[in-house]
Amino acid sequence: MRALTYLFSIASTLVLQVDFAAAHSLTVNVSVRINGFYDPGNVLNGVTVGQTGSGSFTYETSTLDEVADPNTGWYPQTSSQAHARFSFGSLTFESDEAASYSPSLVLVLPDQNLFQFNGGANRPLANGATVEALQINIQGILNSRLASDALPQVASEFTPFVSKLVLFAGELNGNRYQLWGEITEMETLEEGLLVSPSSGLFFAQQRFDAALLLPRGSQVREVQMSRGGVSFAVQCYPAVNLVQSRNVMMCPDAQSVLQPGAPAGIEWRVLLQDDSVLTKSVNWEVAQ
Repeated sequence: MRALTYLFSIASTLVLQVDFAAAHSLTVNVSVRINGFYDPGNVLNGVTVGQTGSGSFTYETSTLDEVADPNTGWYPQTSSQAHARFSFGSLTFESDEAASYSPSLVLVLPDQNLFQFNGGANRPLANGATVEALQINIQGILNSRLASDALPQVASEFTPFVSKLVLFAGELNGNRYQLWGEITEMETLEEGLLVSPSSGLFFAQQRFDAALLLPRGSQVREVQMSRGGVSFAVQCYPAVNLVQSRNVMMCPDAQSVLQPGAPAGIEWRVLLQDDSVLTKSVNWEVAQ
């Protein structure tokens, strides 16, 4: 079977400085179907065309473009900012989030209608084979083109693309392999501030705690709640366990802001160390 020529952009020579406090990420969950492979040494242990798998990729949407050219969006990202994972049965291709070298590179090329995710450092396969290329190419918009080289921020920006492909390549003991497939379904999840409970009907004197799920790497200075334009200071503390590698803060006695007859809408405000603010509204109502 003919090998597929691939483009793999190397960004390891770039020096990257990132303010993690301002991090805002987008995670895209996908379903994938294998369209072909090149594997004369059977490194991939018998994969088949048509085999399906699942995966996800994440990148930081607030990363600055390092190229002034309006037709080239160049966004190098560290392993904590951008990462990906794809599984096909026993095969798993994934970024090495512990790596401190070889950043990933996200490209947006409006003149080609192309969004491209190039993985940096990747973990080996279970059999020890290297994963030198982990690439996602999302390209082609019917009767239109990308408006700019800005990073997609929300789910709807991926919808118009007609071609969504993935590519993996590496070797084991001199036996090279390539595997390529098509993304058949996409589900995007923004990684912003989440508050639990997000809504509810509570009784007077009922005690409950609130939990805040924060974007990766967030450094919190202060947490506030407000109702009807009146702010209330909230005492919160970091939880021991992380959720999906994201920080969690617990806020005891969240019921203190509730009053019978008061508006149900509550706004949470989280001030980060870089002075940026995360907000999230919840609907907490007191039974009367």
